[in-house]
Amino acid sequence: MLKSSTCKWHSYGWIGMLCCLWLSALGQPSSTSFGNVYVGKDGAMSFFGTHTFVSPGGIIGTERDPGTGQYGRFLLQPGASVAGVANTAHVDGYVTKVGSASFVFPVGSHGRYRPVAVTPSGSASVTAAYFGVDPNVAIVPRYGTGVNYSTTLPQSTSGVATYYASFTTSAFSTTQVQTVSNKEYWDVDGTDPARITLTWDTNSDVSALTGGDVSRLTIVGWTGSQWVALSSTADATSILGSPSSLSAGSITTNAAIVPNLYNVYALASVSYFVQLSLKAYLQGAGTLATNPAMATADGLMRDQLRSLLPVTEPYTNLGYGSVTSVPAVVPAVFSVTGTSAIVDWVLVEVRDPASTSVVLQRVPALLQRDGDIVASDGVSPVKINVPAGNYFVSVRHRNHLGVMTATALSLSESPAALDFSSSSTANYGTNAANATNAQAIINGRRYLWGGNANGGDGVGGGRNTVLAQGLGNDRSTVSSLVTNASGNTNGLITYVLPGYSASDVNMNGQNVAQGLGADNTFILNIVLSHPGNGTGLVTYSVTQQLP
Repeated sequence: MLKSSTCKWHSYGWIGMLCCLWLSALGQPSSTSFGNVYVGKDGAMSFFGTHTFVSPGGIIGTERDPGTGQYGRFLLQPGASVAGVANTAHVDGYVTKVGSASFVFPVGSHGRYRPVAVTPSGSASVTAAYFGVDPNVAIVPRYGTGVNYSTTLPQSTSGVATYYASFTTSAFSTTQVQTVSNKEYWDVDGTDPARITLTWDTNSDVSALTGGDVSRLTIVGWTGSQWVALSSTADATSILGSPSSLSAGSITTNAAIVPNLYNVYALASVSYFVQLSLKAYLQGAGTLATNPAMATADGLMRDQLRSLLPVTEPYTNLGYGSVTSVPAVVPAVFSVTGTSAIVDWVLVEVRDPASTSVVLQRVPALLQRDGDIVASDGVSPVKINVPAGNYFVSVRHRNHLGVMTATALSLSESPAALDFSSSSTANYGTNAANATNAQAIINGRRYLWGGNANGGDGVGGGRNTVLAQGLGNDRSTVSSLVTNASGNTNGLITYVLPGYSASDVNMNGQNVAQGLGADNTFILNIVLSHPGNGTGLVTYSVTQQLP
């Protein structure tokens, strides 16, 4: 049996490749490249374990043939990985990854490592390459020769290949894109939906592209005739390992897309966004933990969940549909105390003025004790990627009933003030019995109705009502969570389960079914005291006032 697990390539080319395949077949998965390895057109070099690129000079080239549209591939099988990638050690050409795991493609060109990453939803292979050249000209070097030629990206329709020679950066919808980068682009091919991540460095000149505002950066895809903006957000921590900034970072699409929908991808800037300076109160945190009808003595919300809050927004996992990705919260934000202390994550929505049930953007944000809603940096107004115009605005929470403006508001880049806790802000309401009770009113202030232990978006098991008794009621949800908790070995109904959960409707960091400060008592009091429940029925349903 071979003892070595390393295959070193020097100038052997195809011999080095065969050596690696032989070792892999014998169960020795790792390999190493020192450069001078080249994969010809329509060829593939396959890897089954960890491949290490050694700097300097550890660049593997794959051919991009201008005559046939064929290309060589650095092929990584399921479970394979790479290490040691750098500007002087990567794949100059195409890389194919097989399997369903998220992967950072070790691609680059012109001595620049410029990875692209995918988070697939299926197991189909994905192929990617980086082109560090102007998309308008689309000229790439043939690796190792210094000879340039027009790029050919094979696209097949019914078996007929079509080759695209350039991608005009001036061809885009002016309502979507402001400027497309003339520095670089990526080819990403695959059939399963995936979130795509692109990177930038100082050569990308993102500062000039966005006017010094990273929030304007977006990913665009080439349809064959123009560039289209894809909803995307700069990553707080880039796949390069450092915080994203104007000089270097990464950006990821907010939703999964089929890579083959677009011929190539590039960086661009969007010309629009709107900002909101919002304010809202949650009944669960803004009233006494033992009594939802009595406001806290200081008039602020409690921040008892602050030490339990997740640094990433919870709404994507709760089934709220397509939620805009926002940067993770840095620890310093959750360390703030006083009126600006963070209470919890909320979800801000802008809705179509012509059809209020159509949500155009859902943006997670942070709620402070004084009701201010801010971006995930803890201080900035909420920024939403839609053109200036008139929109309905709603605020939602994971265990409260949402609220929306009664009319469309004029929004622009100048932050628009909107206070849902004020009686002067008209709320939307469609239920005749509850139209004027879209929120709870306590001491003249409005609070989003609490008690929605079932949470969610009204789909996938979630409900948009507060029920104290009956099928699928919220108190049963709390009781089930408590009695079935792994630490509650005796199944006691009085067990206190700590943690961040939708069942903690009074937001004190504890899930309690029975006893002092019980969440079930909180739910019952909300139902019995609701203004629409004139006869005090325990079976009454408090219904969310959203379309």
